[in-house]
Amino acid sequence: MEPDRNARIGSNLSRRKFVAGTAAGFATVSLAGCTDGNGEPTTTAEPEPEDYVVTDDVIVSSSYVPANAGFAQACSPSRMFAPEMHPVFKIGVYDPETGEQLGNDTLDSVSVNIDGYETVDLAWGGDAEENPSEEWSGSWAIPEDAEPGAISYTVEITNDDANFHNVGILESSITIIEFSQDYLITDDLYAGSAGMSDYEDNEFISGCAPSRQFAPGMMVGFDIGVYESSTGNPVGPADGDQENVVAGIESATLTIEDFDETVELGWSGMSEGEATEDLNWNATWTIPSDAEAGSYNFTVEVVAADDNIGSKNVGATAHVTNSFSIV
Repeated sequence: MEPDRNARIGSNLSRRKFVAGTAAGFATVSLAGCTDGNGEPTTTAEPEPEDYVVTDDVIVSSSYVPANAGFAQACSPSRMFAPEMHPVFKIGVYDPETGEQLGNDTLDSVSVNIDGYETVDLAWGGDAEENPSEEWSGSWAIPEDAEPGAISYTVEITNDDANFHNVGILESSITIIEFSQDYLITDDLYAGSAGMSDYEDNEFISGCAPSRQFAPGMMVGFDIGVYESSTGNPVGPADGDQENVVAGIESATLTIEDFDETVELGWSGMSEGEATEDLNWNATWTIPSDAEAGSYNFTVEVVAADDNIGSKNVGATAHVTNSFSIV
């Protein structure tokens, strides 16, 4: 089952994408047999191999979804999984010059190397008899004894074309959660429309589209979901009164490490019984124009109003750490 790439699930957009590497540079190399008037070898500029542009989606397989798993539904995008669930990797590979999607007529192989576990070889979906798709995909069964925490994975692309690198991408991860915990926290990032004017020609990044990769001056939007694991219901403000929303959170903050920046997350759902599908905690942050390229962690911390929310002893806090990239 393929997700609708233009659809929103609540306020969570389905598409996650990033650019692997930068545009090709040029190197000066010596050419045998060519000399200038003094008998010295001449040099000329030759293009170095380029990096592919790669998009990266992960969805939930219908093979196994825990009961009352409000944090994930079959065939929906997710970065959070419980042991025994099957994340499905959906990888798009593009020619950076033409934007053309590359399949098995161009590429030898695409694989996902899961740090500490195994390598998943992906199949090209364009040859499928039913529901063909212009992606490379494959699933992984998370071991029952997998430890909770973030797991990095590398997408590796190989072919015999000397114009391209055999690239490995280290900027993506999924999170394995302990489903018995009381609060489950999900995070979706998107590129805000502010700060996009300098990047209008970049077809791989667009305003309000999900992304884990940003450029200096862009606005990062955070959609944070908090769920009660026993029911799958979202958890809202302690003073809220909304159907199917657990009232319980005193405060929610997001800290962007290395920038020493902490922002308050606001509840996007309405209160006093009014219904809405947008049941997230939200914040935006503008990347400084002089920010250096690299991977940056952020931490979400949720503080419960007291130690007992409903009949659940949730403790004082819950938190999750994840990352995004500046290019």
